[in-house]
Amino acid sequence: MKKIDIDFHRSANKKSLLGLIVLLCGLLSGIFVLSMRHDLSEKLAEIESTGIKKHRPNGHQHAEDGSVLQDAANQLSLPWGSLFALIEELSSDDILIQNLEGDGHSRTIKIVAQAPHAEAMLDYLERLKSSDKFSVKWRLLSHHKDENGALNFVIQSEFPENNE
Repeated sequence: MKKIDIDFHRSANKKSLLGLIVLLCGLLSGIFVLSMRHDLSEKLAEIESTGIKKHRPNGHQHAEDGSVLQDAANQLSLPWGSLFALIEELSSDDILIQNLEGDGHSRTIKIVAQAPHAEAMLDYLERLKSSDKFSVKWRLLSHHKDENGALNFVIQSEFPENNE
């Protein structure tokens, strides 16, 4: 029978090359994250010290806190909670909601979605139109087939001021 030498206690002097590489990568990652955090903190401090500025098409920037706050208030005035509940209630496995856009100033909502075929798209639009949650009129703005044959479409609705 052949004698087997088993070393249950490895020498502490042997270091694994893989372990050193992992340690080095961890240290470099930590330094990178701290550096990014520092840069972001400086940018945030700069933004806070200069105030909110809005870019205008003529190339000038003006501090218009009132305008920015009004835009935010308009966005928040849309019935987002009810709209999300409606979309979830009317969703089906064949409709993929890709984007939901709201414009508080014009009180319009756009839904960008994808359906496997025209019948599914029209069925979804009809479900939205027949819903009694909102007194709004949904309309199909555009549709086109992508390279995979799926139908991408955009629908829109305008919400009245008192509709919550």
